[in-house]
Amino acid sequence: LERTYFMGGGDPGEAVLIDKADYPAISHTAQKTDAPRIGGLGLSGSAVLWASGMGICLGAIGGQFKNLSEEHFRLQGQPSSGTSILRKENGFYQFVCMIAA
Repeated sequence: LERTYFMGGGDPGEAVLIDKADYPAISHTAQKTDAPRIGGLGLSGSAVLWASGMGICLGAIGGQFKNLSEEHFRLQGQPSSGTSILRKENGFYQFVCMIAA
């Protein structure tokens, strides 16, 4: 896929793709977390963080989507894949990525 979608609907067999961004995730960079760990957004439940060529993105319950770093981070070229971890250091959660070009 060349875009980011949310699969809306309760039954996977009847899910509808809802367009969220005109760029895709970088393969293998997604990390699931508790949404309240993402400061300042007032989210609850589960969330997923992932890297894209346009920044670090967040997906949450109900199809919420936010590019958290779009104004500060962009990759040149077409990243092929990557990896990530979510770590806690000195009381702060950090999403750390490694990207292959």
